[in-house]
Parts: sequence; structure tokens; C-alpha cells
Amino acid sequence: MPEYDRFNSLARYIEKNAGNKNGKQTITDLHNAFVSCVPELPEDLKHDIAYYFEETYARENAEHSASLYAMKLNEVLYLFELEYERVEETFSREDWEYFKNVVDDFALEIDQERLTYIMRKITSRGIIGR
Repeated sequence: MPEYDRFNSLARYIEKNAGNKNGKQTITDLHNAFVSCVPELPEDLKHDIAYYFEETYARENAEHSASLYAMKLNEVLYLFELEYERVEETFSREDWEYFKNVVDDFALEIDQERLTYIMRKITSRGIIGR
């Protein structure tokens, strides 16, 4: 089972059972589920990505913030599993710039195939090194 499918199942379970929890706990549960679904990436990178999308898309008072956060993390998994082939863009320019910076920071710890794929996606969006 691809990791994005596993995460999607975990996210649905977390959101379905979030009734008794506050929104912050649901976000934490989604963060932990995401981290568990990307074992091939460096631990710090997994957490950095989850925190970035939490800060960007999972604001406490935003309506449906947990669902949006889960959707964004799922899209990240497609990207890092080399299967991000979207006709309609799911990430903002700022998201792609974030990916460029974080992948640059962890380049030596990411396998060459994954690094090349992600950098190709970044540069195809016009984001070039500075």
C-alpha cells in the first residue's frame, strides 16, 4: 500500500474520531500520522514539513483546518513518493519555495532519485536557486 493511501486512511480515522478532542489534538494526531508514513526521509525533515503545513494551513480558528491540513500532507506524500502529477496545482508558490529551501537543507540525506524528482518539480514551476 502506498504511504499516501495509508496516511489517507489514518487521517480519515483521526478526523472521524476527533469528536471528543480539541482541534489542536487532531492536528497533532495528523502530524504524527504523517511522520509515521514517510520512513525513508530524515526525521527532522518529516517534522519540518509537518510544522510548515500546520503553520500555513491548520490555523486553530480556521474552519475545516484539520481537513485542509490532512489534504496538504497527503499531497506532500505524493510528491515525496514520486507520484505528484497534478493537472490542477495543489501547492502555492510559497509552498514550492519552502520545498526548495527544505530540500536544499536536507539534500545530502535524501536519495538521489527522490531529490532529482522533487527538484525537477520545483524548477518546472519557475522556482530557481537564489
